[in-house]
Amino acid sequence: MNPMELRSGPAFADLGLSLLEIAAAVGRPPASKELEAKSGRGSEGSSGADSRGAASLGADSWEAASWEAKVSGVATDSRAAGSSMVFFALKGDNADGHDFLPQALAKGAMAAVVEDGHEALLKAPENAVLIRVPDTTAALGDLARSVRARVAPKVAAVTGSSGKTTVKELLRSIFELAAGDPATALATAGNLNNHVGLPLTLLSMGPETRLAAVELGASRAGEIAWLTSVSKPDVGVVTMAGEAHLEHFGSVEGVARAKGELYSGLGPAAVAVVNLHNRLMGDQAANFPGNKLYFGLSDAKVSLKPALGAGGRLGGVGAKVLATIASDLGMNGQKLVLRGPGLGLDGVSVDFKLRGRHNALNAAAAAAASVALGLDWEHIARGLAAAEPPAGRLAALKGAGGVWVIDDSYNANPNSMEAAMAFLGSLAGRKAAILGDMLELGDESAALHRRLGEAAARIGLEKLALVGTEVGPALDAAIEAGLGASQVKRFDDPREAALWAAKGLASGASVLVKGSRAMALEKAVAALAT
Repeated sequence: MNPMELRSGPAFADLGLSLLEIAAAVGRPPASKELEAKSGRGSEGSSGADSRGAASLGADSWEAASWEAKVSGVATDSRAAGSSMVFFALKGDNADGHDFLPQALAKGAMAAVVEDGHEALLKAPENAVLIRVPDTTAALGDLARSVRARVAPKVAAVTGSSGKTTVKELLRSIFELAAGDPATALATAGNLNNHVGLPLTLLSMGPETRLAAVELGASRAGEIAWLTSVSKPDVGVVTMAGEAHLEHFGSVEGVARAKGELYSGLGPAAVAVVNLHNRLMGDQAANFPGNKLYFGLSDAKVSLKPALGAGGRLGGVGAKVLATIASDLGMNGQKLVLRGPGLGLDGVSVDFKLRGRHNALNAAAAAAASVALGLDWEHIARGLAAAEPPAGRLAALKGAGGVWVIDDSYNANPNSMEAAMAFLGSLAGRKAAILGDMLELGDESAALHRRLGEAAARIGLEKLALVGTEVGPALDAAIEAGLGASQVKRFDDPREAALWAAKGLASGASVLVKGSRAMALEKAVAALAT
């Protein structure tokens, strides 16, 4: 990851926060005797009344006025630390920020937030200004929570097993138009959606930020609850609960409970945005006592009965946003019509560049979230029309020999695989696919990979290249379902898979590339493009 992504944005400096305010946000400001300390390191300069957030000064202590110095930003990577920044020494799976304190301070950081008692502090520079806390990750969240309250934008939070990044990007496009000035709208960069990325996203706000779309990701129970507590959303969207991270959640029901933590964490004035076609999330939303707004496709089966509607300005019981695919344009996207039963909207047309039926559902989700925030339909429609497919998510490019490369390589789980395969199957002409392992599926991996192989056979692929060690059941199932043994082959190298799959395909043929992030199938995309 680029170290520059592990710091707050330049707008943070415009907030005018002092070091004293940073210390107060993550725990408590230094007591007077700490400000006046003239010697000693570690906890010797603290009052001893409360270790949470206590600031300790080195031998070259600052005058009290120095705590009023303005902070230009925060960083969690020592390489990204700069002048007048505060460095948060986070402990990760592969590195411990405390080991890089000297480097961060040498880069110009004015202070560091550290975990009290960490052995690396014994080697900290004598003049280091250290703000000691029990947990630096929690402290980063505390600061982000404080900044979110200070700036007070309208926040839409998005999670789900599939589609959350796409919905977040659609919201970015809508928000930038609605705000008038893109600088007043914020969205999570890439997929920085975890316990570090979400706080840093919020710490990229400036005083002018008015709308924010944040993505919440999780692989374990309790993570969405914490992210929700930090971001304090005005609107919470769950795209769907499906077969993702089963290794950690145990079952799809476990996934739904984890995603439902977003609904549980919403405040009483917030709006829960609910998928009409996902019964498990409907069950989770039923426990939310506040207003609900539903989204879906007009021709799809409704899997739940809308309960308490949005009420007031958002309509009555069962208020919803529905998308209709008026025309499927294949590689050129689709024409949508959005309607708002219970919202007074008879229909608005959108020339939508994103491909696939699942992305029409994502458009409805983004529109519903925008309505819940009070945005007008003109901005919603224009924002959806302006949105481009996110990189690696059903993006289309012309490859060597005029072959269409459908790049869905960013990530995969069984639900997103099925959606991508459905799009590939809807296309005319010759078709091939390069599919990688779907990871973190636990005991269900073999059965779910078999289902993938069966789906590949149903859509009439000429070639199916499988990459990884989990895809064996998919190979067997594809052959059993009708593909010839010469049409299916397993590879370790994505580039070799691409060369084999593309061989013999003529101009106009389509090749889908998709697999879990760790499979690095962007290498296959690159091979097909040259």
